[in-house]
Amino acid sequence: EMNPRIDASFLKRQRLKDPEAFAREYEAEFPTGVAAALEPALVRAAVRADPDVLPPKPYVSYVIATDPGFVHDAFTLVVAHREGERVFVDLVRGWHGTRAAPVPLETTLDTIAELAKAYNGAQVITDQSTEAAIRQGLTRRGVVAVARAWTADRAASALAAVRRHLVSGRLELPSHEVLLA
Repeated sequence: EMNPRIDASFLKRQRLKDPEAFAREYEAEFPTGVAAALEPALVRAAVRADPDVLPPKPYVSYVIATDPGFVHDAFTLVVAHREGERVFVDLVRGWHGTRAAPVPLETTLDTIAELAKAYNGAQVITDQSTEAAIRQGLTRRGVVAVARAWTADRAASALAAVRRHLVSGRLELPSHEVLLA
């Protein structure tokens, strides 16, 4: 209505492609809260019925991403792989510590190393939090680990990629209560 030079069929394609982006860009509607980042309906649509854990497949390249936390934040891990344009989250793990009983680094690294070996020698990516201890501990266990700084730009880029995969239906998630929340 405001710009008659924009073709109605173009607008229809844009709405079908990404309803949230369309509402923002063309209808000046701005969601708030969780819906501002990831639409809950898109997340629910990406959840596979079964199983919660996908076993490793031969000849598939996996990656393990960790977000270390020891006391207040959880120490989390995700195993994922790609098949063509589709991304599969194969497994999600988390460890919770307290001030009195922090997440034990050595036993957690043992578990990560076991998973990396089970998932075809998956490379482990960690953020800059306790990077040296994690990389050294995994290297001692025969696992390749790399650190990537989790900057605001990288977080925004990752969120945009997750959103693109959700909108296009190319992301498959396990029914993991904490992940979905």
